Amino acid sequence: MSELAFRILIQYKGAPNVVDMQIFEANEMYVWGHHPNTIYDKTSPIISINSLGFRDEEIEITKPENTKRILVLGDSFTFGIKAEQEWIFTEVLEDKLNNLNDDFNYEVINAGTIGYTIDNQYLLLKEKGLQLDLDMVVIMFFVGNDVTELRRHEWITDENGDLIRIVDTQHYVDEKRRLRSKENDEPISYFINFVHKRLIILQKKLGLYNDPEGEPTLTWPAFLEPDDPHGDPRLPMFWDQIDSTLVKIKEELDKRNIKLTVVAIPMDVQTDKKYWGKYSEMYFDDEAYEKNRPQQALKKLTDKYEIDFIDLLPYFRNVENHIWLYFEKEDPHFTFDGHKRTAEILFDNLQL
Repeated sequence: MSELAFRILIQYKGAPNVVDMQIFEANEMYVWGHHPNTIYDKTSPIISINSLGFRDEEIEITKPENTKRILVLGDSFTFGIKAEQEWIFTEVLEDKLNNLNDDFNYEVINAGTIGYTIDNQYLLLKEKGLQLDLDMVVIMFFVGNDVTELRRHEWITDENGDLIRIVDTQHYVDEKRRLRSKENDEPISYFINFVHKRLIILQKKLGLYNDPEGEPTLTWPAFLEPDDPHGDPRLPMFWDQIDSTLVKIKEELDKRNIKLTVVAIPMDVQTDKKYWGKYSEMYFDDEAYEKNRPQQALKKLTDKYEIDFIDLLPYFRNVENHIWLYFEKEDPHFTFDGHKRTAEILFDNLQL
């Protein structure tokens, strides 16, 4: 009876269901993108993908006169998980810019894609973004996992060592246009799987769980020293990959006189300790809270290459305590207020 209840009422919510929205398509260069001209209405909010594969209104390839175009690259924060189209920060920023009345029309194009990090973004920029006669590219870098997401990727390079294709070792797009995990099969019993996962969470909270594969968690290592017991010794290699990709992006944009800005999106636990109770595995502590290691590393890179850098963290820490910029339970993404505040910060700090 429990199994029947899980199948009918609860349904399986395990690891293979990376993203159930039927909006993706496989891509030979950057693994996956969004299937063009898709409307997915089985969830709230409704997701609309335009003909370029972006979660945005339809735009022409040729830029209209007296128009400034800003392409925003990013992951699920930029895509707008749980966000209505009109309150994603790219939409709010576009409205604020067009209220300047400075004789320009502004188009802020949302190219955010769930699961992306900087190497996916670089290849997407080369294949699609550079067609659009851009004035600026903004890279929204989520410090929570945009570093460690690189562990999923194998790089295929040309004879000059330049990245031309990514192979994702963990995820793929299935025949129903959903994002799936290669490492897990759908369980025979939904009920037993549910109980098993809850037992693991309990063991972790009690400090009794030993990961048989020894793989560090996806999120926390970015905030820790590589030799920390919960850290990841591969972090220096990941930062080297970010360095080399950032150089390539800047080279492509400099050739076309397109301005580049990098924006650091903080993890919720960095902004206010009220978020510290959200997660079953919490390796974050006061030392990590003070060090802000991912932001420091990213600023070092942007300074090295003279790239404009906006760190949202100090602005987010100044928000009144009663305002929740991120969802309170489990989900690490922006609320309405999070998108609104991000748009305000970008409006005040972008050097257009």
